[in-house]
Amino acid sequence: MLRDFDKGAPDTRLSRLTPLDRREEILPWRRAKRMTSCYLAWMPVSTFPPREAEREWLLHFISRLEARLKQNYAVEPHAFLEFKTISKVKDQFIRHAKEFMPMAGLGRHPGTQLPSPPTREDMKQLVESGRDIRVHDYMPDACYWFRVQSTARQCELFLGHAGMTIAYWKADPATKPPDFPIPPQMLKHEVLRQFDVKGLFTGLCATRDSFLARSKQIAGAGLENSLVAESVPFILPLLNTAEIFALRPEELQSYFELFDVYLRESPVDRGMVLASKHDLEEILIDLMKEMRDFKPVDRD
Repeated sequence: MLRDFDKGAPDTRLSRLTPLDRREEILPWRRAKRMTSCYLAWMPVSTFPPREAEREWLLHFISRLEARLKQNYAVEPHAFLEFKTISKVKDQFIRHAKEFMPMAGLGRHPGTQLPSPPTREDMKQLVESGRDIRVHDYMPDACYWFRVQSTARQCELFLGHAGMTIAYWKADPATKPPDFPIPPQMLKHEVLRQFDVKGLFTGLCATRDSFLARSKQIAGAGLENSLVAESVPFILPLLNTAEIFALRPEELQSYFELFDVYLRESPVDRGMVLASKHDLEEILIDLMKEMRDFKPVDRD
């Protein structure tokens, strides 16, 4: 599918009226010119986890992208981490759970069904074949949503293991924490000193975000009879470039009712996928100009 990213580029030598070919200005990002239903770009990563210099570059890029998206579109970042990568960062995940307040939900590739548990006959055949029993083959793609927004710190801890997604959408007024003062003497209490009280209220109020219910309607379409899908608070779309190209325009549009911009580590694409309902070309050009002055140190 990556061959689609360079097709249809105009020849600027033919006419001044021909759109400028600005591919080099957004490198290492590559835009999918044939995709007209959204803005779609892809960036290669050497491997997962990437080299330290690559990872440091990505951290700075994501931070600058967040600032520009807030400025231009008034959207906020929401970080998600797929369960299958938790084992690689388990200690950090547990250590920061109280701070980030992760909520468990489902991740779903378009049109996929939830796996069924193995039958007794399945287990018998696996044992007789001598093959390893892969528990993940019988588990849905669970993922966690960090209810407390701390994207820079969350990326610093978890980015690079092919399991992070950052979705950007406008703040839901319902998630605004109640405005009531807490007496300073109460905050000095031994129990309250163990918690970020403001962060705790913010995380609790995040559960009122309309994203939760809408994600189950949109990303969970076709799973209405599934008890597992019914029981989770949200379903996050898991998208790679081939899946985005395969979606009907109305399906893709429905995903952009959940978020404005979507950034994901995609192991299938061996890199980062960036999709948006907005045209991000000028933003990427500006950011790449800024990033040319950034020189990460390769410690590998």
